[in-house]
Amino acid sequence: MKEVRRMSKVMWTEDTEMQDPDAKRTQARRGEDRDPLCLPGYGFSEAPKKKGFGIPQYAEVGHRLMLALGYNEYVTQGGDWGSLITRKIAQVYGPKHSKAWHTNTPIGEGPHPTRRPWLLLSYLLFKLSPKEKAGLERTKWFSDKGIGYFKEQSTQPQTLGYSLADSPVGLLGWIYEKLVNWTDEYPWTDDEVLTWISIYWFSRAGPAASVRIYYEVSNQSPEGFARNIETPIPVGHSYFPKELAVLPRSWIKASNPTLVFESEHEGGGHFAAHERPEALVGDLRKMFGKEGPAFGVVPGKTGF
Repeated sequence: MKEVRRMSKVMWTEDTEMQDPDAKRTQARRGEDRDPLCLPGYGFSEAPKKKGFGIPQYAEVGHRLMLALGYNEYVTQGGDWGSLITRKIAQVYGPKHSKAWHTNTPIGEGPHPTRRPWLLLSYLLFKLSPKEKAGLERTKWFSDKGIGYFKEQSTQPQTLGYSLADSPVGLLGWIYEKLVNWTDEYPWTDDEVLTWISIYWFSRAGPAASVRIYYEVSNQSPEGFARNIETPIPVGHSYFPKELAVLPRSWIKASNPTLVFESEHEGGGHFAAHERPEALVGDLRKMFGKEGPAFGVVPGKTGF
């Protein structure tokens, strides 16, 4: 974790860091701190050396990093794996250290006859809105036609890893389809694509290291990601229509009783921090800024 840049009191756990053109100027004015965490095995961080390095271990690394940087209290934001990691940080280290968290990959458990019977009853009695239907269609598309990569990476990561480490073109093909299919018609430039691929190819641990998290997490949590997701601290959600799982907000709310902030956007997909940085940063400022529902959760560190 030596390469983590000390930018700032928010810890971002994203595969790509937030892009704010006026970030330095705004940070100086508001007194904000941000510490972008490059996940172990990704980018220029070292890869885990032992088996069993799953979400709890990533969360511990993030928490220990914040303590090492001098932040005994902090808030977090994450998308993709960062969402699961920041949630685990909230569950294990909140409310003593982790004070609030935000994600652009919100999840929840759907209707179930025993665990969520009221949701099932509501689903049977009331019609879904056109937007909710579109979200479930997107979710079904991903489950039926977009999940193949996950099956491979969560069962035979090393076999795939040999291919990714052997061919830059193969690595490009493996990642590029996600950049296209997981975004909301984002106009990728050649430089952007090559930058993404180069970070994997020239990473400290090599391109194969980043797929092992799928294997470890799937073996640790065979029941799935939407169970036991309640946290003891405030949480905020940003909704983007081309996320991979787009569930009705009522389902997500039922699984997140400490939800204090929601923001729904008309465009954007899975890589919101890259596609719609202004929108995502704006949501965070609404949540943590003055008059926001999580304003002042870290005493004396409001940024104002």
